[in-house]
Amino acid sequence: PQSLTALHALHPLRPQEAATAHPSIEHLATHAASFIQHPGSTAMAQGQAARATREAVPPVSRVAIIGGGISGLAAAKQMAAYDPVVFEATPSVGGVWKHCVYRTTRLQTPRPDYEFSDYSWKNRDDPSFPTHTEIVDYLEGYADEFDLWRYISFGSKVVDIKFLGGAEAGFTELWSGTGKAPLRGKPMWEVGIVTGDSNTVQVPYILDMLCMLVSR
Repeated sequence: PQSLTALHALHPLRPQEAATAHPSIEHLATHAASFIQHPGSTAMAQGQAARATREAVPPVSRVAIIGGGISGLAAAKQMAAYDPVVFEATPSVGGVWKHCVYRTTRLQTPRPDYEFSDYSWKNRDDPSFPTHTEIVDYLEGYADEFDLWRYISFGSKVVDIKFLGGAEAGFTELWSGTGKAPLRGKPMWEVGIVTGDSNTVQVPYILDMLCMLVSR
């Protein structure tokens, strides 16, 4: 402000020039705020894009996984080659850890004893037992690391499952009889889901393989 006053004293401006020569404090504040917020906004947008989930579920798919908890995420990673559909009834991954009744809930084992073989805790040397929020963060990091969000359909509650055919359909303990070709392109499962607050069962989805990974 002092430098602007001195400048005006040396070079007085006509009224119409004064109105446009220097932006208002509000104008400067707006631009400063946009400049400061822009990097964070960009990072947030990139993060949201990286965690984009399924917008639609194909009516016919090779593999479906019920549940987006720790087992469901592990299954999605292992079955990634088949573009699996992960049906998760809630709006988040984490299973029981995301929906704990008590805020003080913690894991009952040390971190190194509760981790994926291909994804370690960032602070695995921390001797404290992880809180349920730390576990959810860990699982979300796992989904980030292996790009699993694209397989997940949130708010999709499975309410109906039907097995199409009996033993003659080829369903054995080894799937195809040999265990070497579990997905032969022959649909054997029909799944119905409801989404959001709707009670209407959507058109059944036809699947080759169904993994049920839900907690009691």
